[in-house]
Amino acid sequence: MIEQRRIDALRAQAIPDQSLLIHGRNEPPMCGGAGLEVISPIDGKRLCMLASGSAVDVDKAVVAARRCFDSGVWSRAKPAERKTKLLALAALIER
Repeated sequence: MIEQRRIDALRAQAIPDQSLLIHGRNEPPMCGGAGLEVISPIDGKRLCMLASGSAVDVDKAVVAARRCFDSGVWSRAKPAERKTKLLALAALIER
């Protein structure tokens, strides 16, 4: 169980509304979707709004992912390099 100090610290953190991450950049949805409101299970208060992507946004993300894959930046990277980057991502997620 999470201790009360940790819960209070989590409640105090401001979470910015989230945009779409496409090709390493934060971008607003193309079609201005309504988004998804995230509610805290701790106290029922609004935490943030997640952007809602449309088919146009998905197509844009797929094109960017394909371009990145074809460039070899990730697809031809050595396993040790991928590991380093994935561990860095995991650390960011944990924070």
